[in-house]
Amino acid sequence: MLIEDDDDHSDLVRMQLADEDPTIELTRCASLAQASAQTRDCVFDLVLLDLGLPESDGLETLAEMLGRLDGVPVFVLTSNMNRELGVEAVALGAADFVDKHSLANSGLARRIAFAIERTEIRRRLENQNLFLRTFVASVGHDLRAPPRQIIQLTDMVEDSAGEEKYKYLRYLNDIRSRAGHLSLLLNDTLDYAIHASKQPSRQTVFLSQAVGQVIEDLDTHEKGRVKLMSDVGLLADPNLLFLILRNVIGNGLKYCQDQPSIVRLDGKIVPSGTEVEVTDTGMGIPEAMIEQVFAPTVRAVDRSRFSGTGFGLAIVKLLVEAHGG
Repeated sequence: MLIEDDDDHSDLVRMQLADEDPTIELTRCASLAQASAQTRDCVFDLVLLDLGLPESDGLETLAEMLGRLDGVPVFVLTSNMNRELGVEAVALGAADFVDKHSLANSGLARRIAFAIERTEIRRRLENQNLFLRTFVASVGHDLRAPPRQIIQLTDMVEDSAGEEKYKYLRYLNDIRSRAGHLSLLLNDTLDYAIHASKQPSRQTVFLSQAVGQVIEDLDTHEKGRVKLMSDVGLLADPNLLFLILRNVIGNGLKYCQDQPSIVRLDGKIVPSGTEVEVTDTGMGIPEAMIEQVFAPTVRAVDRSRFSGTGFGLAIVKLLVEAHGG
């Protein structure tokens, strides 16, 4: 669909597409109102949008159209050689931008075909991710239940064994410990599978709010060991930000030598966005392991001294990257 109020410009686009690919079917609308009516009755593969329509002008036009479409790629048409406007449009969600005065050299039909193909691939991936999340959620309960039941049965055996239980107490504790580790491993594996395909929502969250939620979940003796040095606003998914900070702060408190560790968080605005620096006084990560610790199941500490599965930082990495970090 072409949304263009100027007849001459509309003819230019139509002729260019006909020259490049005669199989393209083009529906022209002269206003957003007409386009809105068309989208109610028809499904379009792509929208070519002029930013200078009667009802709205500039990026407001794009924002309004994106709000009415469900994942349909939008190409912005500019007529003033304003590349910066086109770049801004792409940043706001447009698939591409084209100067109407340079259509002959734009390869418009080819770019349209690529955009439609990318959109279709993205939709297939989203459907696959939805299936995986649904599957993991549906089997998650069944997978989590057996270790809990083993622990409960072990407790029942210990309670009913009377004086004889002391003969088997070491074995019962070993069963309980191994079942607990299995439960932790299953929980972290399922959480990793769920978050691997999760797309974050975006809203303004202050670092102090998110850190405060994590502190509320800590044991009493740990609450005073988390220090927020400076606050900052972040554009993030509040629930996923909580998971990120809970893992990072938890690691900082957990991995320490003789003295309790202090965790400090410092938020600041940088040219590329928002940066949160987390430091602690714990045992640290060996330099040779810094790149490896973000891989699933990798641990940089003595497993006999510290419990865990090695999924925490892997989940953190996934969630930070999902936010563009």
